Amino acid sequence: MKKSVFISSTYVDLKEYRKEIWQLLSKYGVNVLGMEQFGARKETPLETCINEVKRSDIYIGIISQRLGSLEPTSGKSYTQLEYEKAIELDKEILIYLIDEENALIHPVHSEHGENYKQLNNFKQMLKEKHTVDFYRDPKDIVDKLKNRLSDILIDTQPEDNNQKVKATTHLIEKFHLLPKKFNNREVRLKIKFLDDAFPLSKQACNLLGYTFGETLCSSFELIEPSIDSEIKHIIISEDATDIYFDNKENQEIEIIARLLFSSERINRLKAIFSDKEYSYKVKNPDYNPNNDMHKLLNRNYSDLFSYNPEYITETETIKSDSMLLLSLSRKVEV
Repeated sequence: MKKSVFISSTYVDLKEYRKEIWQLLSKYGVNVLGMEQFGARKETPLETCINEVKRSDIYIGIISQRLGSLEPTSGKSYTQLEYEKAIELDKEILIYLIDEENALIHPVHSEHGENYKQLNNFKQMLKEKHTVDFYRDPKDIVDKLKNRLSDILIDTQPEDNNQKVKATTHLIEKFHLLPKKFNNREVRLKIKFLDDAFPLSKQACNLLGYTFGETLCSSFELIEPSIDSEIKHIIISEDATDIYFDNKENQEIEIIARLLFSSERINRLKAIFSDKEYSYKVKNPDYNPNNDMHKLLNRNYSDLFSYNPEYITETETIKSDSMLLLSLSRKVEV
């Protein structure tokens, strides 16, 4: 039996997005439900929306910068009421929020005042209840949705693998040239983990938006596409650590990963849990080549105290990110 997918969003500002998603869903042999096919009905607008959510198996919520029309009785937007019904009926829920920092949003499609506050509260609630994803343009959301749907739907028109590899290659090449523009885009890769993973430093977590103490980092070999890339490390958040531990023994695996760009230099990727001291030789700024040791030995004993070697040792202390400790629970009785 075909599954049904309901697309929930405002319309005027996201018309192009909805069109692209509708075309994508047509490749999966599902029934697509949304306002485009509501037509004239005897039900109220709210009843129409709720009935379509009831008919669906998967709810896709796309939220931008418009609250949309409000239902008179509840004072909530139709998008929020559709979402609440999907939650009530325990539907499969996928939430996509606009990337407010990087997406191009026309001012006429942005809320202000109380509507902005209500929309913001709705978004915050979605972030707290779901692992949301962010999009910046129609191509971006389609790519991310395609990767997610590959786990829950059968593609009736599968892409040729060579085309997939070619598309990924072009995306990585563009990322190298325009990292800010293609930041957070998803790619499908075949990789092999190298060496052992390590905890990601506090600075890196803060810059990239990860939770310190719950994030790993590992070097990797890019198997497919087979291209030269300056990307040498992959970040592994807490919910993906099983993928690393199950495949770290030199196994090639296919993954979905995000391209990440930091405009600030990350001084150290690896977290340190205790202070580290490093000693190294540097050129002595006070070195006098006329004061060689063998010459000083032929002078007065007191002259030895003025000896300055050509190189001196300096010590640098790198402060730890935090500390690792133990908390005593109980003694094991033998």
